[in-house]
Amino acid sequence: MAGTSMFQVVSKLKALKVFFRNLNKEHYSDIHVVEKKARQELEKVQSLLHQQPLNEQLQIQEQEVRERFVKIHKDYCSFVQQKSRLHWLKEGDENLALFHSSIRERRQHNSILSIVDANGTRHEDPENITKAFLDFYKELLGSKMVNRLPVNINLVRKGVCVTEHHSRILNAAYTMEELKEAIFGILAVKALGPDGCNNSFYQDNWDLVKQDVFEVVTSFLHSGHLLKELNSTIINLVPKSKCPNVVSDYRPIACCNVLYKVATKMICSRLKLILPDIIAQNQGGFVKGRFIAHNIMVCQDLIRHYGRKNAKANCMIKLDLQKAYDTMEWSFLEEMLQAFQFPNSFIKLVMTCITTPRFSLLFNGSLHGFFEAKRGLRQGDPMSPLLFVLGMEYLSMIMKKIVLLSIHMYWSQVLIIPKKICTILPARVENLAGMEVKEYLTAEHVEGD
Repeated sequence: MAGTSMFQVVSKLKALKVFFRNLNKEHYSDIHVVEKKARQELEKVQSLLHQQPLNEQLQIQEQEVRERFVKIHKDYCSFVQQKSRLHWLKEGDENLALFHSSIRERRQHNSILSIVDANGTRHEDPENITKAFLDFYKELLGSKMVNRLPVNINLVRKGVCVTEHHSRILNAAYTMEELKEAIFGILAVKALGPDGCNNSFYQDNWDLVKQDVFEVVTSFLHSGHLLKELNSTIINLVPKSKCPNVVSDYRPIACCNVLYKVATKMICSRLKLILPDIIAQNQGGFVKGRFIAHNIMVCQDLIRHYGRKNAKANCMIKLDLQKAYDTMEWSFLEEMLQAFQFPNSFIKLVMTCITTPRFSLLFNGSLHGFFEAKRGLRQGDPMSPLLFVLGMEYLSMIMKKIVLLSIHMYWSQVLIIPKKICTILPARVENLAGMEVKEYLTAEHVEGD
């Protein structure tokens, strides 16, 4: 087969998808009926054998029928368990009643029979329901923010940025061991991506496919070029509540191709090593070595002290970022990566991952639409949480700067502050807003010495 290694593997996956579809149609489309017939046949032969226990022909027939039933029953249990999405059960468990109950519950919960669109109009016709969702997500993901302020590079660089040591970690050659760790680090029975393969295919046939997979993944990681077929994405609409009513009541979970997820997991394995050095301590989520519940406990302690009689008046503000992942601007992320002084090759790699996907919506058992986006991070992409942390770091810096400037403005009204001090205060505020990480690392090194 002619073409690059990436093109060859994509072509093989397409052919394999057709083969799997035909295999499913011929052997597994009515697997519950086949399993029932095999069970009845086994019971019939065993009944005859019970009447004629010395009949050698019946003994041989019973063994053959039993082996066939065991194989079909195993396939049936695997099929039902995958549809039930109960991944916590151990391999080999055959709680069919639980599986079927889960499947029925999922179908009832995920079926969309009526929906209110973004304009407040209710739709019950399947075509109008499809149009309502497509219009909503094309508008949500396909529109850029106008008049966005650029990232304050000076503010970001007051803190810790990517060093030469960090760059060497990010740019080091990828190895087969890293690939294997990424492949076997993904749950085998995750939902299928557009390629029609889940990770169990790669894990079960690792010795056969590892070289092709390694060539494809490393080709992308070294060149930054990714075929559009590998970054196509299915958006699975998952209800946020028990009774979703409007199009925004569904959470868009991205089902990506396995090869794409493997590549991004390998990128993330290196990015995770760097984030603890450049992200402030108040960011607890998705940063290696930190525990998000620590921030929750700090908030609980603060609120508890607010109720004391001798406590001064205090105020706590909770920010709820609506559609935080879906509205993240790509240009903002690129500016943040540049401000933190990530290597250009790494920035190109990340931007290729987040700017090239094309989406189809999955609901009511079928795919709808095929469109491109202009912003947003995918929930389900291994890279998204880490990039989101970088975005939240800038929000944290801006908020600290605003608080410090508000203190300055307050005291300017109370006291007469010399003009010279007023001139240098904004620069000092930026230093304080960005110095938290740097001071923490310095203190850590002093303690270590």
